[in-house]
Amino acid sequence: GNVAIAMPRGSGKTTLVECDVIRDALYGFRRFIPLLQANDKLSAKSLKKIKKELETNKALAEDFPEVIYPILKLERIHNRANGQTYKGEPTRIEWTAEGITLPTIAGSKASGTQIMVSGIEGAVRGLSMVGPNGEIIRPDKVIIDDAQTRATAKSPTQTADREAIICDDVLGCAGPGVRMAAIMLCTVIYPGDLSDRFLSHDRHPEWQGLRTKMLNTFPTDMKLWDEYSEVRRESLRSGDGGKRANAFYRKHRKAMDAGAEISWKQRFKSDEVSAIQSAMNLFYENPR
Repeated sequence: GNVAIAMPRGSGKTTLVECDVIRDALYGFRRFIPLLQANDKLSAKSLKKIKKELETNKALAEDFPEVIYPILKLERIHNRANGQTYKGEPTRIEWTAEGITLPTIAGSKASGTQIMVSGIEGAVRGLSMVGPNGEIIRPDKVIIDDAQTRATAKSPTQTADREAIICDDVLGCAGPGVRMAAIMLCTVIYPGDLSDRFLSHDRHPEWQGLRTKMLNTFPTDMKLWDEYSEVRRESLRSGDGGKRANAFYRKHRKAMDAGAEISWKQRFKSDEVSAIQSAMNLFYENPR
């Protein structure tokens, strides 16, 4: 089905979708996976990271030699792909700036799987590919990663254009009689922006919308946190890097943490004590 998941900034959304693309491709769960992002520059960056993972991850090479070994034999000389063969048959591997076609190897579940990247406003209408046996393959899963920028989120016209692209062009890529999966990882920037629209069950009931939070509930004693915030401001102004604020937090941590529920306990910086403290630091630095 179609799932839109809103996550806070810095939650690793792009890394999650890149890993999901690799997983789907290597296990042969999907045959043709477009990864769409806000613009071409971001999509090219993701493709570069996916390629690097396939070229350098030794664990993947051990688990999926039928896919990774032909990639490694290119030795980063990508025009070798045109002439690569296995047991006299062409592997039909493609390694381009627009995407990847995994090698055609008999018995491989990933044989001929295609990964394509593009900006959301790129040529996504009517996507198709030719499979190893000459069959026409259309996308069976599309992943949309943060399909808006702050500038487009601010513009109702650009937001409406991108909404139409997703509804008309992207979801229309599936073949006749085939229900394509669509995953959208997003962050709401402004009320009514692209993310907000697809998370709305009233506006898009065909999408399952899920909103996640950094803090599911705030601490109970906000006055104590206000006091902490002032200590932290003075601590940073004096140049001690927040050490006095950390000492204050450690001393009062039980009372300060009371009532707070954090979604990711490991999410805090090296100069912080806990994920709750990290979230509250962000809150006081930028309440909006």
